[in-house]
Amino acid sequence: MIHRHVERAYVITNRRVIALDMVAGRVIVSLPIRDTDIVVMDRHTGSTSTGGGTYHEGMSTSIRTSNSKSLGTIIFMTNGVERIRIGGIGDPDGVKNLFNSIKREVLQNER
Repeated sequence: MIHRHVERAYVITNRRVIALDMVAGRVIVSLPIRDTDIVVMDRHTGSTSTGGGTYHEGMSTSIRTSNSKSLGTIIFMTNGVERIRIGGIGDPDGVKNLFNSIKREVLQNER
C-alpha cells in the first residue's frame, strides 16, 4: 500500500498566486497577481515508448506506442526577484499562457 500526502500546494486565483504548506497548514507566500510575472525555464521533452513484435515463418509484425510530454520549471517573480519556483511542471508554456490570460483580464478590469 502506498501512502501519499501533499506537502505543498500552489494556487493561482484571479487575485493572487499562493504557495501553501499543507503540513503546517499555513501560507508560505502570497503574491498579488497584478505585481507578479512568470518565467519558464529548463524546458525539455520527456518521452516513454513501449513496443513488441512477432516473427513467424519469414514474416514479422511489430507495434510501438510512445508518449511525449513537455516539462519545465515555472518561476513567479515580483520586482525582478524570484518568489516561487515550481519544477517538473507538465506543459509549462500552457501554465504561463493561462497565468498571463488571467493577469491581462485582471488588469483590464481594474481600469
